[in-house]
Amino acid sequence: MSLQTEIVKDKSFGIPDPHTVNELSNYMQYLSANARYITANK
Repeated sequence: MSLQTEIVKDKSFGIPDPHTVNELSNYMQYLSANARYITANK
């Protein structure tokens, strides 16, 4: 997945660029929404 590749690349420089941080925060929101959905539908 390209998002994870970007994060690893940025971590190696120690400087996450704003675009990647924004993508990461969107991805985290997506994960937490999915977790809530899965939990609610057990």
